[in-house]
Amino acid sequence: MQVITIGRNPNNEVVINDIKVSRNHCQIIQDERGNFRMADFGSRNGTFVNGRRVSGEIYLNPTDSIRIGNTTLPWRGYFGAPVHQSAYASSPPPPPIVINNNNNIVNPYPRSRKSMGAALLLTFFFGPLGLFYASITGGVIMTILSIIVLPLTLFAGSVGVWPICMIWAAISVNDYNNGN
Repeated sequence: MQVITIGRNPNNEVVINDIKVSRNHCQIIQDERGNFRMADFGSRNGTFVNGRRVSGEIYLNPTDSIRIGNTTLPWRGYFGAPVHQSAYASSPPPPPIVINNNNNIVNPYPRSRKSMGAALLLTFFFGPLGLFYASITGGVIMTILSIIVLPLTLFAGSVGVWPICMIWAAISVNDYNNGN
């Protein structure tokens, strides 16, 4: 038997960041035969399956849609085909699914941020090679450009190439940290 818990609490398998969702709101249970049941934990705002409030436990059909607070979960899309409990015996449990108020799935383990200071220092001292920290594409383009421009200008072109690399690094790190 597999149990999938849903709520605002980060310990749930499905975490929904919605003020109308209880910390431990409901659960979906898969029995040994592969059938799924939904059970509400007595939440104040309720759990709705196909627009009808769930009281107690009900069986779910593959086409059912679950609404919790302001969030609609087409549960088969999130939970997939039946998985046997033994599949998790030797591996860690999957990460939780976090859903924001716009019904978008959010990565519960956000990527680390890049340092603006490190990007600017690396490009100041190493030019195009330092740009690789901020942007691989930018590093490749500016390295190729430097290989062409610097010998032709007897290295006077570095006066133009280095500042461009620093500006590119600043923009790239800012975009990366803002999720763009």
